[in-house]
Amino acid sequence: MEKLIRQIWVLVAIMVALPLWALDGPKFNVAAVKNAEKVIFACDNAAGEKLVLKIKDQAGNVVHQETIVQPTARLYDVSHLGKGVYRFELIGKGGVSAQTVEVRGRESALVMNVTESMQKGIFHLAYFQNFAKEKVYIQIFNEKGEEVYSSHSTEEDFSRLFNLTQQPSGNYTFTITCGEQTLSQTVRVAR
Repeated sequence: MEKLIRQIWVLVAIMVALPLWALDGPKFNVAAVKNAEKVIFACDNAAGEKLVLKIKDQAGNVVHQETIVQPTARLYDVSHLGKGVYRFELIGKGGVSAQTVEVRGRESALVMNVTESMQKGIFHLAYFQNFAKEKVYIQIFNEKGEEVYSSHSTEEDFSRLFNLTQQPSGNYTFTITCGEQTLSQTVRVAR
């Protein structure tokens, strides 16, 4: 483990020390490590320029974006993005620099959470990490298995309150389906 950590920091030091003079845009470097489930990003932004980092999937969709205003060396966990080649773009006053990195991590994982708000019968549903922005079907079922709500979303991250105060007391199951992945969580409505 110590050897891997030492190798990562040596790689970061090399990446920061080696400027990419051939590029017109901001200077940076990326490298996949640890079975390509993590990516080291290093940018020597000594001038403190406001830079925009975009990570794009194979279809050109932006799966992550942030602003960088100082020298940065960061380790990104990209395993949740799924397999493929991803493009890192750094945009500054001088133009755009781009590099690609291959991700061989696990397939995209969707995470769901349902919690009751302070007001009884009002539930907060949130799901995260729909990076491919696939259609996510949202359903709520009562104890008899009858659907009391149905909708869909393509948001990467989704957050919404659901009012079940007009429903009878009992158990209700929130279900989201994205592709072949289905997640469910059962809650109790009590009067």
